[in-house]
Amino acid sequence: MGAQRRRRPRSQAVGQPSSTTAIYRAVVAARAQAALALGVVHLHRDCTEMSRPILSAAGWSR
Repeated sequence: MGAQRRRRPRSQAVGQPSSTTAIYRAVVAARAQAALALGVVHLHRDCTEMSRPILSAAGWSR
């Protein structure tokens, strides 16, 4: 048999981020805001292949 596909929970509409993704985005945004409040000019991100699309969608470049 082939690999089984993971199903989305019924409460999650297609195209909507999962709660985990939403939490991750919120944490990244909070960290960036805190850094800006401290006067940081440049931010560096170090991410895995899983988080790269989320950060790219938020405007972070490679």
